[in-house]
Amino acid sequence: MVIQTEKMEEVEKLIKRKWSQMHYRVNNQKSYIKKGIRVDFDDFNDFRQYALSKDIKKGFHCHRPDRYKNYSRDNLEFISADAHRRITAKEKRKLSDNDVRCIRDMALFRVTQRKIAAQFHVSQATIWKILNGLAYADVL
Repeated sequence: MVIQTEKMEEVEKLIKRKWSQMHYRVNNQKSYIKKGIRVDFDDFNDFRQYALSKDIKKGFHCHRPDRYKNYSRDNLEFISADAHRRITAKEKRKLSDNDVRCIRDMALFRVTQRKIAAQFHVSQATIWKILNGLAYADVL
């Protein structure tokens, strides 16, 4: 019984922290303010019930699948830190999959990395990382 109570207290702290983090972002971060992102839960208890129904766990992140929509029941999931990092990295990409394929083809035809970088408006280091499998490695 004591272990279960301690675990529930840990989950409650986690939910309160996520609630606070969401509110901090929508009220303080320029990117959220510019997009008009809000928290659409009625109150903390509404969010708490939702989080418990989704089996929130320590280390999970709040993720909005549609990054232009509000935090809501329809647009919020709790995912692992690794999954969140992968998704966020893909969302921040400047180059499309077709751009990456084109870059690789240009390199095969001995176009310099500097010229490729200038054409795609990225750094030469980015081109080097793509050509050496350190960036966009998932693009085939």
